[in-house]
Amino acid sequence: MLRLVSSALQVRGLPMMVKELTIPVPWGHIAAKEYSNPPDTHNEHNVLALHGWMDNANTFDRLIPMLPGGNFVCMDFPGHELKWEKFSIMGHSLGGGIGILYSATFPEKVENLVVIDSIGPVTRKTEKFATQLRESIRGHLDLEEKIHNGVKYSHEQALKRLLEGNSALTEESAKVLLQRGTREVEESLVFARDPRLKLTSPISLSIDHVLNVVSNVKCPTLTVLAKDGLIGQFKEQIELFAKKLQESCSKFIKVEVEGNHFVHLNQPENVAPHIKNFLFSIDNAKL
Repeated sequence: MLRLVSSALQVRGLPMMVKELTIPVPWGHIAAKEYSNPPDTHNEHNVLALHGWMDNANTFDRLIPMLPGGNFVCMDFPGHELKWEKFSIMGHSLGGGIGILYSATFPEKVENLVVIDSIGPVTRKTEKFATQLRESIRGHLDLEEKIHNGVKYSHEQALKRLLEGNSALTEESAKVLLQRGTREVEESLVFARDPRLKLTSPISLSIDHVLNVVSNVKCPTLTVLAKDGLIGQFKEQIELFAKKLQESCSKFIKVEVEGNHFVHLNQPENVAPHIKNFLFSIDNAKL
């Protein structure tokens, strides 16, 4: 079921339609939003946009209008099956790691991959596996015993809470995420994210697993790194993955831009030109 929200965005003078998507699934529904050009522009680029950990589909609200059209579906995790035979993936942080995993597993489906300030799939040392599994199981059991109605905030309190937990966000960017990341309860706001996101994952990949995954990404790939982002903390791992992508991908570009981990939302003008040149260039369209 589709619900039209607005058509106010302008891209190169053309209106870009924004639709809310509600996808029924056995346990409820999955929410997403779609940006698309009017039919007469004949832009056939289909791009699946994946947000980062504990963010939401609004994370691309300021970036996508700066790109030259195309059809973008931005999902609130978990994902769903799209009726596209082939498409490109654009992922930030966690979304970038998921994009790498999907591109390696189903290479015949992915035309291009854009990874924004991501270290790839999360890895942990194998010697910590048992401890990690124990912490995860205990955390999930403890959570089941609690009642989670959500802490209620005023708009100002919710904004302050989000900024305190995400120092890389500007106030304007935080407001964009709050629009989709909260819901009203008794004239107050509660965060809509699943509290299980804060729990330890039961199973993670080792570095060898991820190197195998990365070496199986074949599509043209663009990696956009923020100079004040994850590269400061994970430089060795990022460079290792970049080397593997350089070897495996039919085309690989790595760029660094000014900004922090949320550069695509805080300063989309720093990111958009690189994505535009990569996704919409004549040379890449022929690959």
